[in-house]
Amino acid sequence: MTMPKITKLEPITAAQIKMIANQLGMGAIIARIADADPKKGAGTIDKNTKCLWTRDRKRITISHEHGTTIASCSTETDPDAP
Repeated sequence: MTMPKITKLEPITAAQIKMIANQLGMGAIIARIADADPKKGAGTIDKNTKCLWTRDRKRITISHEHGTTIASCSTETDPDAP
């Protein structure tokens, strides 16, 4: 399966990742937010979708639409991971 391309890469802090996890609640556990590596930064896929990467190069996709935030973690290694 091909992952959507990253259009922009930005720095992110551990505090920002924690804030995302708090917003997601239990969804953060399922999406592996605790495994997100701030050293890899945050990617932008489109205006409503961002991504993070785990230490083992799995992509965590976070989408926000219509007031709802959804996150998921890929089961495959992301070839575009920084």
